[in-house]
Amino acid sequence: KDPARRYHSAAELREEIRRYRAGEPVSAQPPSLGYYARKYVARHRGAVGAAVIGLAATLVALAAFAFQFREAQQQHALAERRFAAARQMAQLLIFDTPQKLANVPNTLEYRTWAVERAAGYLDQLAKDIGGDEPLALSVARGYRQVAYQYFNTNTPNLNNPDKALEALLHGAAALESLPRAGPDVWVELISNRLARPYLPMQRYAESFANEDQALALQRRLAEAR
Repeated sequence: KDPARRYHSAAELREEIRRYRAGEPVSAQPPSLGYYARKYVARHRGAVGAAVIGLAATLVALAAFAFQFREAQQQHALAERRFAAARQMAQLLIFDTPQKLANVPNTLEYRTWAVERAAGYLDQLAKDIGGDEPLALSVARGYRQVAYQYFNTNTPNLNNPDKALEALLHGAAALESLPRAGPDVWVELISNRLARPYLPMQRYAESFANEDQALALQRRLAEAR
């Protein structure tokens, strides 16, 4: 053996034996990081075991969080896709289908169904407005188009002024739910007011009051600008 690595006294040998029995590193073993690590683990099994368990629990928690986060993202993406599909379906039923069938004979039942379904889609969208002004405007304009399909003196319609008024009131409620109103909201509210079909229902006093309110909204809009 290498003379430099021999024990120089009995005391050194006894110390080496003590260290070996205590699980401590000994000089007879070439030093290395792995050797010292094994000795440390052997001497502190409880603490190392607890640390390993803690690390494993942390990794499991992180994995669970990552899974839940991914699930939430997927659910959010799915909700957005369904929301977009609902808007597209409402668009189809409100603007495209009734106009294409307006002058086609024997389609009254289908036109009525299309307008009612469109109103149902708008009702669902209106629940998700919150403070979303573009969505509120989209919903309000959709309700106005539904109202025109129910009753409009200038184009073929379903001749139902009561349903038309109901749709316009829903549109106004969608706009009035916003915490703040921009100019586009005021313009849409004015259009909503002016479109209300009171005269065909012989409700003249309400019609005149409605026009006064529309004029008041116009003045407020002019002042805001």
